[in-house]
Amino acid sequence: MNEFGIFPQSLTDSDITRMEAMSQEYLNVMDSNRSQDFSIMGSFPSNEMSLNSFDMHQTEQIGNQNRDDTENSLEMAEDQQNSDTYQRYQQRDFRNPFNHHQLFSQQNHLNFQQQNNQNFQQQNNQNFQQQNNQNFQQQNNQNFQQQNNQNFQQQNNQNFQQKNQRLNQNFQQSNHNSNFLNQNSQVKSIQLSSNSSLGTPQSEDSFFSPTQFGQFNQLNGNEDSKLLQIKQQYVNQRNRREKLKKILSENVNLKKEVENLKSTITKLQTQITLDQQTIEKKNQEIRKYEQIVKKLSSRNQNSNQNLNQNLNQNSKKQHQVLNSNNINFFVDALQQINKKK
Repeated sequence: MNEFGIFPQSLTDSDITRMEAMSQEYLNVMDSNRSQDFSIMGSFPSNEMSLNSFDMHQTEQIGNQNRDDTENSLEMAEDQQNSDTYQRYQQRDFRNPFNHHQLFSQQNHLNFQQQNNQNFQQQNNQNFQQQNNQNFQQQNNQNFQQQNNQNFQQQNNQNFQQKNQRLNQNFQQSNHNSNFLNQNSQVKSIQLSSNSSLGTPQSEDSFFSPTQFGQFNQLNGNEDSKLLQIKQQYVNQRNRREKLKKILSENVNLKKEVENLKSTITKLQTQITLDQQTIEKKNQEIRKYEQIVKKLSSRNQNSNQNLNQNLNQNSKKQHQVLNSNNINFFVDALQQINKKK
């Protein structure tokens, strides 16, 4: 764990083993120090008391000093051991589980909640956007292709049929006009030949009646308007083809973008799976460390309770010894006084 309360990216089983070994070493040192301190406290010189009150008072002070020294040495040894353990934990990027258990739990809980919330929101947003984009693009592509194919086929068929009809009509109309002109030329030649035989020349326009000239002009006007319509339809069809080409090229580009998006989505899904696996591994490591911390905390608490009980018992024993020595001293003093009398 670093200074922000976050575990490192990679934590091997050897690190966990070293941590458990250090914890066991710490407990062994505590047990040895406690047994040594108990042996020191139990070696109080109870049989070497003097009859002098000053010596008795001095002996009592020495006993109190020994008890204080013992307690101080025990506390100093425990503090030194905690400091050494804390330094070893710091060198391995771990904090002391006894002093930072609450911060350790709170920080991990916050990190776990924040990470899960961020992953949950990002995953939902990505899935929502990706699903909508895929559905929208697929639906649009399908509709666009179907509609374009249908429109293109129908339009081509209609245009082809209309063009054939117009060509047939124009061919028939041109045949009719040519027949009409041929008939008029034949009539004109007959009338010219007859007039030349009669000797009465006439104008060229007199061979055509006004009704015939009107029909001829009307046919030519209709033909010109039909040709203009055909030309305009051809221009419109050419413009539509250009638009369809542009749309088809855009459709190809959209297909490429869709393929790129699919590959990106696949990569993101793979990364999300890897992140989930990493999170699960970290959660397992967190649970392991929490169990280790609980075990160490319970053992430390039990050792402290046993230590306090033993200290209280030893202090009671020392007071009892002092009281018995005081009583013996007064009894001896009274006996000596009585002997002198």
